[in-house]
Amino acid sequence: MGAAALTPVADDAGVRSTVGRVMPRMRLPLLTVASLMAPGVLAWHALRGRSVDLLVIAAGSTLLFLLVLARLLGLLRKVEEQAAEVALLASSDPLTGLPNRRYWETEIHQVLARAARTGEPVCVAIVDLDHFKPFNDANGHDAGDTLLRDASRA
Repeated sequence: MGAAALTPVADDAGVRSTVGRVMPRMRLPLLTVASLMAPGVLAWHALRGRSVDLLVIAAGSTLLFLLVLARLLGLLRKVEEQAAEVALLASSDPLTGLPNRRYWETEIHQVLARAARTGEPVCVAIVDLDHFKPFNDANGHDAGDTLLRDASRA
């Protein structure tokens, strides 16, 4: 039970597994077998007319539930982190970190409404670097990236 839920590769649940990584493909069958173990033992003993140790079955079922719950909470945390990262990537330029056009289109209305409500001033800056393409072609993309980062910081 624990191997299926707490394996080190369990963090990769949302990522397509690579060849040779057996555990992610085995996780679902292992969790299925572990989930059905307690009711299966209970049914087997009931069908054979034997007394059933309900305390052991209850403890095993509780342990399984807690392992699955821990796994689900870990997955939820990872999905929330990835959603925040995607939102940041979608609204900012990865090189400079400045807001991009998508951010402008989605946020400018809220920024202007807040400024109207609070009386805060709003400043918008659009910068055009003259002759950037010839600079980039002459000095290389690394120099162009450095120029863009420096200009955005300034």
